[in-house]
Amino acid sequence: EQIFAKAAEYIKSARDSIQIEMFEFQHPSIDGHIWPSNGADMVSGYDEHKSLLPMILKKKKENPDLKVQIILDAHKWYIDGNGQKRRHYNNQDMIRFLKTNGIDVVPYPRPAQGGSALQHVKLVAVDGKKLIIGGMNWGTHSTANHDACVAIETRTENKNSEVDNILEEIFAHENDALKETRDRIIKKQFVLPEGGVAKRITD
Repeated sequence: EQIFAKAAEYIKSARDSIQIEMFEFQHPSIDGHIWPSNGADMVSGYDEHKSLLPMILKKKKENPDLKVQIILDAHKWYIDGNGQKRRHYNNQDMIRFLKTNGIDVVPYPRPAQGGSALQHVKLVAVDGKKLIIGGMNWGTHSTANHDACVAIETRTENKNSEVDNILEEIFAHENDALKETRDRIIKKQFVLPEGGVAKRITD
């Protein structure tokens, strides 16, 4: 069973917060020119995956007080999903798009900034009580991958849980490196590919 339907269910239910950490967060309308589906659009779960980005934007628009926090990998690639040589940073277009649309997004710090070579966590948490964590990315081609995730829900009577512990570690005590990179999405670091960034999402 694909995890994307469960992710959509959790995001739809969000009332207070949506927190995401991903190695790849892509959408065909944003970075499909760099990372095509390569047949993943024929696999169950693809439509649910495509629905996640517009769903997050819609939830934020409907409730401006909803806390949406996203951490994405930003290591350098030298080839794209078409097998062509292309120097670019992972998630560069998505980071720009999210920031333009008022979402609190940061690229994961590089080693020189106190981070690591890449950020490989795949996690989405809603309201601090529902969590999906595992191996599945949110890439345009991810539905064709053989990965596993687990969905965890905290019982309402339990104030402190393993979900709380995970989120506390990642989001609540944001380290100095993440603080430093929060406003560092500038042209020097994220060079737009030819053609620029798609401004409109299509379902």
